[in-house]
Amino acid sequence: MSLSTLKVFLLAIIVVAISAVLSFFVAIAVSAQEDQIYSGVWVEDISLGMLTREQARNKLEELNDQIRGKEVQVKYPGGEAAFKLAEIDASIDVEGILKKAWEYGRKGSLLDQWQERRRIAREGVIIPLKINYSRTKFEKLAQKLGAGATIEPQDAKLVITRQDTIQIIPGKQGKVIDTQNALAQIEDILNEKQEPVLNLVLKTKEPEMTTQEVENMHVNGIISHFSTFFNVQKTNRVYNIKVAAGALDGTFIKPGETFSFNKVVGPRSKEAGYKLAPTILNNEFIDSLGGGVCQASTTLYNAVLLAGLPIIERANHSLVVSYVPLGQDAAVAYGGKDFKFKNNLSSWVVLKTEVVGNRLTVKIFGDTALKKDVRITNQILKTYPFKVVYKQDATMYKGKQVIKQKGVNGYKVASQRHIYVNGKEVRTEKLPSSYYKPLDQIILVGTKKVAAKTKTSISTNTNNPKKPVAGQGTLSPGQPPAAPPANAPQPEAPQGNQNNTGVVNPAG
Repeated sequence: MSLSTLKVFLLAIIVVAISAVLSFFVAIAVSAQEDQIYSGVWVEDISLGMLTREQARNKLEELNDQIRGKEVQVKYPGGEAAFKLAEIDASIDVEGILKKAWEYGRKGSLLDQWQERRRIAREGVIIPLKINYSRTKFEKLAQKLGAGATIEPQDAKLVITRQDTIQIIPGKQGKVIDTQNALAQIEDILNEKQEPVLNLVLKTKEPEMTTQEVENMHVNGIISHFSTFFNVQKTNRVYNIKVAAGALDGTFIKPGETFSFNKVVGPRSKEAGYKLAPTILNNEFIDSLGGGVCQASTTLYNAVLLAGLPIIERANHSLVVSYVPLGQDAAVAYGGKDFKFKNNLSSWVVLKTEVVGNRLTVKIFGDTALKKDVRITNQILKTYPFKVVYKQDATMYKGKQVIKQKGVNGYKVASQRHIYVNGKEVRTEKLPSSYYKPLDQIILVGTKKVAAKTKTSISTNTNNPKKPVAGQGTLSPGQPPAAPPANAPQPEAPQGNQNNTGVVNPAG
């Protein structure tokens, strides 16, 4: 064979081979089903082969509806019930299954696709059916259905009686649905490993607070108490005192814990039940929500002092208050001043409050073996006399003067806590100092002209002239009020949170 003939022969073979390969791949391409899932693809016992996407989706939706409508019988001690899987949001991932079915025979090279199509047509492929459900809804449903057979545990309690004795109410075990067991069963039911019958079983549940834990609090009696008094005629203020005292009542403070008055009592708002009552802000009386709350914090402060507990944060009022000795008040304002103390005892402490008549009492309970003999002393370091301020009043006739606001002296006070054992002082502690600003005495002076025809009756009785009463009577033109005797009692000071810096929600 000549060289030229050989070349022609080889070229012919190459052309035939190329044609055969091209024909093979054309045949693969022609055999591909552009709009159908390939034959041999199944979901459980449902064939999706030779179906379009929409036809397959419809079949899967029908299967999903069948699953959701499936009923499960429930048995529990003393009764039976039933529910449908739709109640726990049982469903299959229709779009996820459809995507997976469509991808069979369509991934990889043309040769790989052809080989996979031949394999699934010959052997078939089954897509696992996974049923999803809401675990939260199932747990709630199981507890609801078995509620008639359950007994909730009862926490042990420490109760302070009206006679201030301590009672411990023992805790009790409960019987509740074993949700872990129920979850395992529903999984088997959904995977058809178990008949659709759910057998709810009960398990023992311990109380969150056991009797032993309450006994370990070592609360057995009163370790301190303190009372303050108020004017029952100031109804809104009394109401606020009761609301704040109610928030404090029954507060448990564990060893090492720091108590915050503002955190426990919360905002002084209408929603919390507080009413408008007089307070002092920037040395002026204003009506504010929660007026009177400071008397609750002050009463608590003194009970804490007598219990020997360390003070973490305390502020005095800006002006003198009348219901405790100088240096022994505690001003609070939500979002501003707070009263805090720490329980440094080995026992828990419990607060009990009482409002009876015109008296507010705070009692602190703990381990009476840790009770201390405490005495508080206060020393006035400096006195700041109040100023007399005259203000013109166009509604009053000339020559008339009225005391609008009584003056109150200011003070700088140092306080100490003394600890005694067997009648002997063993320790002295410096307490937070106090500075009270003086409250101006305000006298209104009339400027209204007297009508010409008006006759003014002037008493000529010089033997027994009437004396003006502070806050009610009148003074002669230009005559300053007489200073009270040195031994005269201080006038009633404003009762409230008297902060000069404009804190949020002043309360007192």
